[in-house]
Amino acid sequence: MLQQQLHIKIIEKPCRQIMLCAAFFKLLVISLFVFSCTTEVDINWKVESQKYVVNCLLTPDEPMKLYAFTTTPILDDTTFFADGLDVEIYKNENLVWTGSGTGNGEYPIPVYAEAGAKFKIIVIDKNGFAVSARDTIPLHIYISNVTYLFPVYEDIYGSKFGQVSLSFQDDAKVKNYYEIVILGKDSSINQTFNISSRVITLDNENDPNSPGTILFTDELFNGQQLDLNIFVNSYNTPIIVLKNVSHTYYEYRKSTNIHFYNQNVERYDVFSMFKGDPVELYSNVSNGLGIFAGYTQDIKECTLIKN
Repeated sequence: MLQQQLHIKIIEKPCRQIMLCAAFFKLLVISLFVFSCTTEVDINWKVESQKYVVNCLLTPDEPMKLYAFTTTPILDDTTFFADGLDVEIYKNENLVWTGSGTGNGEYPIPVYAEAGAKFKIIVIDKNGFAVSARDTIPLHIYISNVTYLFPVYEDIYGSKFGQVSLSFQDDAKVKNYYEIVILGKDSSINQTFNISSRVITLDNENDPNSPGTILFTDELFNGQQLDLNIFVNSYNTPIIVLKNVSHTYYEYRKSTNIHFYNQNVERYDVFSMFKGDPVELYSNVSNGLGIFAGYTQDIKECTLIKN
């Protein structure tokens, strides 16, 4: 009997040591986790004063319209309209219009942009503080030919795609920036397309944050005719908008495309969730933020070719 009790004591002693070591290890890990989660970090948070945000896109096809806001705190989703401002419009350095808004940050301007002209805007508040911006309206570039061959292929989901064949001549005398928009019959933007060429390669079929347009420069075809084949998911004959945009417009749209791509929508793995860095949107507004940029455009409906 004594031997049996002694035998039991010899077995129990190391078990208690192991259990005590395991408990101590768990307590150590929990303590480290808790203290690491409650460490205080001082952040040098700089609160900036409000700035005016002015947005206005200029095209000869419609009168100007300016939108004015003020910036909001980072944790506030309220929209602050900037009303009661005085607006001045200059064409080739000559004052052509002065006026004010209609409320809700809207400032209709009965002035049409002119291709090749230089425009400047000055916005002044009741305290005499002014923001300004300027841009030159590009010349027109016209579509020489555009057809739609349908259907061409069917994707894995059963959607049928057609082929837009587009041609236009670039102007060799100036640096040109282009944007192509594909519209449906109801003027909605078709965002499901793909293109592969020497100028640009883009596939929006599986992109949750599609830019919706095709943005590129004439760097690879300066002074030449460009022929593009764009494959579009559209059962109806598309309408093609070819925009010749200013450098200011191009830089702004390029920054917004990157911004929307980095919004982490519908990304299913940890590597894609944190893929992009914060992007500062391009602005050409002095003493404020926003965009004042011009473009010309040519709009044509495709000629349908049944396959």
